[in-house]
Amino acid sequence: MVNALSEWLEAKVIRNRKTWQQRYERGKPVTKVKCIEENSSGKTGTEISFKPDEEIFESIEFDWERIVRRLRELAFLNQGLRIEVEDERSQKKEIHRYKGGISAFVKHLNKNREVLFPEPIFIKGEREDVSLEVAIQYNQSFIQDIFAFVNDINTEEGGTHLSGFKAGLTKVVNDYVKKEENKDIVLYC
Repeated sequence: MVNALSEWLEAKVIRNRKTWQQRYERGKPVTKVKCIEENSSGKTGTEISFKPDEEIFESIEFDWERIVRRLRELAFLNQGLRIEVEDERSQKKEIHRYKGGISAFVKHLNKNREVLFPEPIFIKGEREDVSLEVAIQYNQSFIQDIFAFVNDINTEEGGTHLSGFKAGLTKVVNDYVKKEENKDIVLYC
């Protein structure tokens, strides 16, 4: 999508000890994919540079905070991924890399809140080529913050994946309470 909406876009990919490059203008390739250098470091990565097309957009203004927030999310969601973002207008540059994945993301979201337990509950599983990761950490706030992602896309309005998870969690808690009925249990909602 960025490619089609850009006056030009240049992609560099480092794989298999080589750096590959291709340039596009207004969505069409203007060079073939070519190896521009040998790379003995063994590093891998992708670099995308582009200029939005002024013929398509009336105004071109980037919201630095919004871009950084999204790239930070991606770095948390893809544990170990290193993302560098640079604003050449203001010389701002940030690097994001989080080894703790979504558990680190939840801790980041709760950094200024009084949490009920120090480490998030983390669940990871896979069934029939579908993988799932869940991190939960309750805090003293009366505000509910739920972030759900599918293939790295924030599903802000929820969806069946979120409603199914909530229904399942509610069932597990209710079943536990019924089973432990005669015990002294205090539930916090």
